[in-house]
Parts: sequence; structure tokens; C-alpha cells
Amino acid sequence: MKKIILLTDFSWNADHAMEYVLQWFNAKAFHGSKEFILLHVAPASPAVPTYPFLTSMVTSEDLILEETEQLHAVTEHFRAKFPQHQFREILAVGRLVEVVANLVKQELPDLLVMGTKGYSGLTRMFMGSSAQELLSHIRCPMLVVPAGAAPVLPKKMVIGTDLQLSNQMAVLLPLRELVNAQDPELQVVRVVTHNTRITPEDDLTVRRLKTYLKSRRFHFTNVEHVSAEDGLEDFIQSNGGDLIVLIGQERGFLENLFHHSVTKEIIIHASVPVMVLHSSEWEVSGERAVHDHAPNLATIQEDARSFIE
Repeated sequence: MKKIILLTDFSWNADHAMEYVLQWFNAKAFHGSKEFILLHVAPASPAVPTYPFLTSMVTSEDLILEETEQLHAVTEHFRAKFPQHQFREILAVGRLVEVVANLVKQELPDLLVMGTKGYSGLTRMFMGSSAQELLSHIRCPMLVVPAGAAPVLPKKMVIGTDLQLSNQMAVLLPLRELVNAQDPELQVVRVVTHNTRITPEDDLTVRRLKTYLKSRRFHFTNVEHVSAEDGLEDFIQSNGGDLIVLIGQERGFLENLFHHSVTKEIIIHASVPVMVLHSSEWEVSGERAVHDHAPNLATIQEDARSFIE
């Protein structure tokens, strides 16, 4: 991984997620400089106080200027702490999903990172907010970092997959880089339900998965359960792990996880980060991805500058 987008809203949780990932890539196991893009998205119409006596004191321009200064300060903090890496900062005005989709299309990052503080934060992120849209529309590897996650390379990864990977092994590249850097134990889990398609090719897919990840400590388990979501949750509760990876070629597999309480439980679970890997295809179930309707990022940044000039 060479290029990583770090989402920030200037909260402690966002700072923690950035620190977590930067400590990952600060390890000796990772070689070479990485490029980190710090992205803050301000709403198109920033909220201002509704009190009449404050309205004349606080303007959209003031808020954008303040956020620009905050973004620069955060970037400089990490640039000084991790001088071996390259840093860029982008402040954009608009809808989070549209801005991120457009930036992903332009920059082709290897990873998108966001933070969460726990149950309430996760409810906002996964269960109906803009981050839910990110997970549904952005075809980019994502890492969600809970507030309590220790910034260390994972020694045990639990990987949930439907095995419907076909020729999409390249989707697993970020995971393979982590495996090569740390040689963690890999526990690959498929939950078998009454809807699960079991084919003769499944064994071949498992072998290909092991070969592609170049893992020396690879374990595959079929878990029988009435639902994939609850089965995966039960397995994680029983076995633990330092990183949870969700892999799905089929849209339904990941959507079921994102819309079910299991995702909340997973990310709350022992403060374990979650990496989401899905198809790199931009066309999803006959619908154009949101990036096709996203405004040009240069225009968005120009709008931001116009607020403060």
C-alpha cells in the first residue's frame, strides 16, 4: 500500500484512527515512504448558530477558515511525527459520499481509513449515515478503527468471506501486504446457511486464497448457522482476533452485514478494527456508483477557497 486517504472531522476518534494506521506503516516490516491524504469534508451550507445576536458574528466563511486552519494543524502534527512519509491535505465542501467517491476515482488509493468511538458512533457511521453510503458505494478497501484499538500490527486476523471471489483475488492485495509484513495467524470463516451455494470449486478457491495470501498459518473453517451475520458474530465472540476482515464479491453478503446488528457488534467487539474488501467493480447491481454523479474535486476545492477569499 502506497497511498492512503485519512478521513477526519477533527475529533479524537479521527485522530486516533490516523495515529493507528500511521503506526502500522511506521513498523520496520513496511518499507518505503507512503503518501497520506488527510481529507476533511465541510457541508455545503455549514450550520451557524440560530441565536440572533450571534448570527452576525459567525459566518460560513469563518467556519471554513477555521476548519482549514485545523486541517493544516493536524497535517503538520503528523508530518512532524512521521517525517518519512508524505502528507497532503484536502478540504472540500459538499456531501461526504460524493466528495470521497470523486477523490477515490481521481487518486486510486490503496486504503480509506475512518474512525469510530463505539456504539453510538457506529450507529451513525454504519446504520444510516454517510459512512453507510461510503460502504455501499465506494469500491475501495476501507478500514474502520474503534477508539480503543491499540496501534500495533495484528497477530491474528479473522476473515469472513462467502468464497464468491471468482477471479477477484486482486481485491485481497491490501490484506496480503499485511500478511507479508507480520505473518499473522489467519482464520478464514465461511458461515454455511440454507442459502449457501456449496460447489466443487470451493476447495480450489480456499487453496487459491491461501496461495495468494502467502500465509504459513492459514486455517479455514465452515460454521453452520441460520444466518451468515449471526454465525460470523458468534465465531468472533468465541475466537477473538486483532483485525477482522470482511470479504465479499457478492453485494448481498456485505450488505447483509452492514444492515444487521452484527456489524455494530463486530466493531464494538474488543476494540478490534475492521477492514472491508469488496469487488473493485464500479458497476453495482445495474446501478451506477455514486461517483458518476459526483462533482469535480477541483471545483469543490475552489468552492472552499472562495469561502475564505
